[in-house]
Amino acid sequence: MKNNGTSIRSILDGQRFSGIYYLQSSMGSISRMGKDYWKLGLSDHSGKIDAYFWGTPLEPPKTDAVLWISGQGRILGRQVICDVISILELSSWDGCPLLLAPSDIPLPDESALVSSLLDDIGNAELRRLVFQVISDRQFMIATLHAPGSLNHHHAYPGGLIRHTRETMEIVLAQSGNLQPIERDLLLVAAFLHDLGKAYEYNQYRRLTDRGTLLGHEVTLLEMLAPIMNSIWEINHPTRIALLHFLVAKPAPQWTGIRHPRSALVNILRFADKLSGEKDLEQRSYSGGQIGRILRSKVHKQTTEIALSC
Repeated sequence: MKNNGTSIRSILDGQRFSGIYYLQSSMGSISRMGKDYWKLGLSDHSGKIDAYFWGTPLEPPKTDAVLWISGQGRILGRQVICDVISILELSSWDGCPLLLAPSDIPLPDESALVSSLLDDIGNAELRRLVFQVISDRQFMIATLHAPGSLNHHHAYPGGLIRHTRETMEIVLAQSGNLQPIERDLLLVAAFLHDLGKAYEYNQYRRLTDRGTLLGHEVTLLEMLAPIMNSIWEINHPTRIALLHFLVAKPAPQWTGIRHPRSALVNILRFADKLSGEKDLEQRSYSGGQIGRILRSKVHKQTTEIALSC
């Protein structure tokens, strides 16, 4: 993972550090000795920490800001806190927003794992697209809490981001002989393909109105449109190729849906299916003869898709 510095989980008593963090809260006060200070609630994907800035900053830090901070850890009570040495609010940052995801999510390690996979995107435009999609913090949090389905694979809080990570890992394993742009398109499509489910389900594990009337694919395309418009013209080849990866599937022509015109789409569809099957196997058929049959089937499918592509 790039450009993030020391994670909060890694800050130790007496350690000098620097890094980039999300500002959850800020409060100005005066100590018992009459010193002005600001108490900052910082977070990243690994945890939270209270940081103390002694003195009055030129401008009070704004909550929801991204901050670069250097400081030193110390123990207060039984917790590690930090004293801020210098602070800078960043108007832009080229790191993955998932590195600043909340840590109090169902599967906290998944955000960092997905971020590491996204670091492999070499195409600057595709990287910009992905980071803009996930920089919407409300959407990011919904994504990290959402199940992968209601009653099928990954049907538990955090299942969506785990399924996303597994799909990305599978397509990367099958992309060794591809051109860099093909590999990037496949990886980005694997990341995006189910993210509309973040708004398809509510906190009660029920379909939302959007989920009932539109579905996650339409929701995803609706979210992507304004971001794509800021990056590419309507008929740009990269834009069309990515959309084809996301929407192509076997269906009657009169539906307006187009059949896959590239073996790369089949890799994505296979990876999506394989991730779901593996989750169902692990949760429902983890041992015995049935488990061995399913594992043999999964291995056979992996071999077949590798040979066909």
